[in-house]
Amino acid sequence: MRRTLLFLCCFACFLGQAVAQNHTISGTILDGNGAPVAGASVTLKGSVRGTSTDNNGSFTLAVPETARTLVISAVNFATLDVSIEGKTTIGTIALLAANKSLSEVVVVAYGTQKKTNLTGAVTTVNGSVVADKPFTSVDKALQGAVPGMLVSSASGAPGSSTDIVIRGQGSINAGTNPLWVIDGAIASTTDLTVVTTTANPLSAMNPDDIESITVLKDAASTAPYGSRAGNGVILVTTKKGRAGLTHISVTGEFGQNSRAYTPTNKPENSLQLQTTLRQALINGRINGVSNNAQADQLIQQGFGYPSNYTTTNTDWFNTVSQKGGQSQVTMSLSGGNDKTTIYASAGYFDQ
Repeated sequence: MRRTLLFLCCFACFLGQAVAQNHTISGTILDGNGAPVAGASVTLKGSVRGTSTDNNGSFTLAVPETARTLVISAVNFATLDVSIEGKTTIGTIALLAANKSLSEVVVVAYGTQKKTNLTGAVTTVNGSVVADKPFTSVDKALQGAVPGMLVSSASGAPGSSTDIVIRGQGSINAGTNPLWVIDGAIASTTDLTVVTTTANPLSAMNPDDIESITVLKDAASTAPYGSRAGNGVILVTTKKGRAGLTHISVTGEFGQNSRAYTPTNKPENSLQLQTTLRQALINGRINGVSNNAQADQLIQQGFGYPSNYTTTNTDWFNTVSQKGGQSQVTMSLSGGNDKTTIYASAGYFDQ
């Protein structure tokens, strides 16, 4: 009986000492914007004892009396050491975003490579350069952005096809259009119709949704794509949602379109056309016409011209090349968490 009582007393003293040697430390972890950081790691420095924050950024950890420092770390944030000497709570701690420099990489056919290890001729255009231009399709926005690449358009109509030449004319019958790869998938850029100029499939892509564009020029960089890359390759990477706060972006562009230049040989106006028509009738001796008066009479009677046609003067070139209004509005939404991300956008273009 005495042995039993002695054992119980010793066990109680040991338990009391163990409880006295540990205490609880708590706190809340936030980011620079005041949002809770879920899943942040909180460990006792120099040991494996630790825990992680909940969805509200809060944590509770039992530590010995001799504990001095907690190490707090999270993905995309700088690691922080916090002193807990003589404390039962650390209050609210704000983590700073990590500022780490990564080696520049270039997207190739089946993955990425460091830019320093890439021997081919490659040009990368940031998406912000394309988004700032009021064009209806990404191929038109590339004009003047890539050295050695010729971009020309046969029409200024929205959605019209564009001719792009990267590696010159390689065939008599085949075209010069490069291979377009959008987010790893081959895109069809074939002219959809021969009746209208609004036949460019790339016009369905909003330039504001593009993250970056990489142009592969020579044989070394285009080799992974085989014979389809004979005219060069254009890789397009679109924007994707990122974990964090939800971002909503709305942009609007409003302006006018006018002709880029005035040709030297403009079409004739009404009075010039009348002079040409009279001279043609006289030179051809049509119905015996030999002077301007007879020509005017024939024009009015035979061609059905009104009586005041000799005093009406219309500048047809200025009439068909008036300034046109243009408006473009785009809206995008991006966000998500560590498991699910979302990026959605919509655009409206009117010309």
